[in-house]
Amino acid sequence: MNGKTSQKPDFICLGVPRGGTTWLDKNLRLHPEVFLADKEIHFFISTAEYDFYRECGYDWYHSYFSEAPDNAIKGEIAIHYLSSDVARERISRDYDKMRFILMLRNPVDRFNSIYELLAGRREFRGSLREFAEDQRGRNQLNAGLYYEEIMKWKAVCPHAEYCIVLQDDIRKDASAVFQRICRFIGADDSIVPESIFEQVNEPTSVRSGLVRSAYRKAAMTLSYRRIDWLRKPLKASGLPWVLKQLNKGEEYRVPLSTEDRLWLLDFYGSDIGKLETLMSRDLSSWKA
Repeated sequence: MNGKTSQKPDFICLGVPRGGTTWLDKNLRLHPEVFLADKEIHFFISTAEYDFYRECGYDWYHSYFSEAPDNAIKGEIAIHYLSSDVARERISRDYDKMRFILMLRNPVDRFNSIYELLAGRREFRGSLREFAEDQRGRNQLNAGLYYEEIMKWKAVCPHAEYCIVLQDDIRKDASAVFQRICRFIGADDSIVPESIFEQVNEPTSVRSGLVRSAYRKAAMTLSYRRIDWLRKPLKASGLPWVLKQLNKGEEYRVPLSTEDRLWLLDFYGSDIGKLETLMSRDLSSWKA
């Protein structure tokens, strides 16, 4: 493994989209003992657009932790690692004893939330069933098979530590959940930011899909190519936030029909049952 090992992360969040990673990222950044890399670096995955693991190597990845204070607890929060075979193979190769945080949400509600998000952003036009047949939709549908994915990770990273966090628990007692996460990563659990009770990342529409696409591509280029001399001043200026707000539309919701809910419950039922056994926990609310 290339790069300074002192700059490697102490924990990695194996999140899923719409599973609570934005809440975790926002609040851990407020903890004085924790240093987070940029959210969603996507270093360990491979897509048609990029493969930073192969193209840039660990020196590039570890550079995201280079500004961490001495003795800081360093971490990365990602939204696609849990269900990525490529990420699992790469991480297990070098970080088999990592501490993993898994942010999970009722898979039925999560899948509908993904559909709401992409429909609101005008990135998908069609019904939920049509979304499930689209490549992106199929990937997101399978990403909700949590037990199946967790067992794949445990098979290749048997010496790793796992902290499973359910979005249900955040809604019930956000403070207790945050303290449990802090204890898991070795941070002071008496430090709890008030923002843990705030709602984050609610699905909204956009005024212009083209503007959002252009903004996203520019942000990705600046971040992934580490053009920090421009990226950091822009971020500090607040201009990216202003642009997002100007292009932000109304809250966007697509009610899940009874028929579609039953169809999703049938798809996830067996996996939820196995997850209940793995966690020794009643997940009947996920099956209603």
